[in-house]
Formats: sequence, structure tokens, C-alpha cells
Amino acid sequence: MGETEQEILEVCQKIKNMGGHNHMFAFYPEQGSMMEDWPACDKGQWRRVQLARFIIDYAGGLVSNMLFDADGKVIDFGVPEDELADLVNSGKPFQTSGCPGKDDEEVSACNRPYGDSSPSDILSFPFALARKDVENVKRQMAGENIGAGLI
Repeated sequence: MGETEQEILEVCQKIKNMGGHNHMFAFYPEQGSMMEDWPACDKGQWRRVQLARFIIDYAGGLVSNMLFDADGKVIDFGVPEDELADLVNSGKPFQTSGCPGKDDEEVSACNRPYGDSSPSDILSFPFALARKDVENVKRQMAGENIGAGLI
């Protein structure tokens, strides 16, 4: 919606510091809405924010340990590379959250399907990610403009 990654993650840190957890969906311009002409969230940006939010909420990370470039883009998540790789490979940072979970106490997985995207181009997965999904997410984080979903 116009904020930098650093700005939104600082808000996430404040919420965490107050005892809360952050639950977000990427902006999705729905046809017929007052904001239908606004651009959708950049996929790389969304993936970085999802990962950093998860690190803040569930992996003991701090926004103050993260590094940002001059445009407020995350360039270092403030955790060791092996831990970061494990988090990404788990797929959990990219799942929806905020609804009571039955299968995972660490992250409650929302089963509201496709709240911010279509099933053919998933931004927030309402299910555990398969290996192919994780690989697509990695490519998006690297800047490739690809879809990730049930194609």
C-alpha cells in the first residue's frame, strides 16, 4: 500500500513487543472495488515481508537486527544463514496465519482459501507448502516474476 518493508516490519515489531502476533495478507486489487486500479503487491517484497514477520513473531528475531537498503528493502534478516534456509524450506513463513490451528501449535494456519490471490498464483498459502511451492517462493524472493500455485 506504499510503505517500505522496513516501515511495515517496524510495526510488526511494535505489535510483537506489546504481546501480539501479526497476521497479514498482501494487497489484492479486486475488480469492482474502490481500489481495483491500485497495483498488486510485488511478489518479492511480499515474500520478504512474510519471512521477516515470521522471524519476528515466531523465531525470536528482531527488526533491529535486520538490515535494509536505502529504499527500506530487507537485505539481511538478522539470523544465521542456516537458520534462515531452514525457515524458508519449512514453508511456514508463507502460510496464512491468524485462525486457530489444529495441526501446528507454532503457527495457526488459516483455512480461508486465497484471501489475497487466486489459486493459480498464490500469495498466502492456506495449506502446507510442497517442495515445488517452496522453490517458487525462493525464485520470487530472488526477484523472478513467476506465479506460485496450482498451475
